[in-house]
Amino acid sequence: MATVDVTTADAPGGAAGRHEIDRFLPLTVAVAGIWVAVAAISIFSPAMVTGAAQEQVPIAAMATWLWGVIATGFVMFGAASAGGSRSTRRGLPLAVVAIWFAVTIASVLAPGIVTGSDPTTIPIAAILGPIVGAFATGFVCLAAAWSAVAELEAAFRP
Repeated sequence: MATVDVTTADAPGGAAGRHEIDRFLPLTVAVAGIWVAVAAISIFSPAMVTGAAQEQVPIAAMATWLWGVIATGFVMFGAASAGGSRSTRRGLPLAVVAIWFAVTIASVLAPGIVTGSDPTTIPIAAILGPIVGAFATGFVCLAAAWSAVAELEAAFRP
């Protein structure tokens, strides 16, 4: 009985393994950056204080996760579309992490709006910051998808 040694590119540490790491590591960094920011905003942002009894409502903790889910969907779209360009694959997570870092700083440190005779404090940055962050993430991911389309068009031109 004869034995045959077979070497494939799909072996761990082979070319295909490195390609998968190179492709999924930026995606992982971007998604982790979003959810670390969502957790920090939910924990550390000021609560909305309302009513005569000054009840505290953690409005950011209740709403930020929704915008984190939307931003994660944008990143999945952008990462799936950002095909060949290595700079696009590496620039996308850097932009997403920078956006959500800025959103976290603004949501946690910005003062709230105080209104009324029994002061109601509304943490407007903690409410609007994640919304702006999700839309900014969407624009960055759309730009990454457009650059991938432009690369494909250039590759098929005669």
